[in-house]
Amino acid sequence: MNRRITEIFVSTTVLFVSGYLLWPPNNVYWASIGEQIGNSLTIALVLLVAGGVGVGIAVASEISLSNLGIGGGLAYVLGMFLINRTMSPNSPVHLYLYGVLLLCILLGAAAVEFAYRTDDGLLERIR
Repeated sequence: MNRRITEIFVSTTVLFVSGYLLWPPNNVYWASIGEQIGNSLTIALVLLVAGGVGVGIAVASEISLSNLGIGGGLAYVLGMFLINRTMSPNSPVHLYLYGVLLLCILLGAAAVEFAYRTDDGLLERIR
């Protein structure tokens, strides 16, 4: 039980920080990239990076996918609470954006988990 709580706490912390770094509220550095390549491509790039974060977490740690999901849910709730309390957003777009970021991170981690389970051992040797 102690390991599970630790994994959830670490997941919550890592995913909260990842969400903040991927799309910092009121300081979206991706806007300058969006001016160069367009908003749709910029969003796609951010979501791809989020998937890469999930891959990195899954490869670098032994956190189970279920604990990562629970920690991600807690990070999402905490982040949305803080945004609503400190910024008074005019629209609910942040709810969707951070939800999709979390989904992409979890899909990246799930892809690694799937690869470990279906591979003949190559991925385990890389880890």
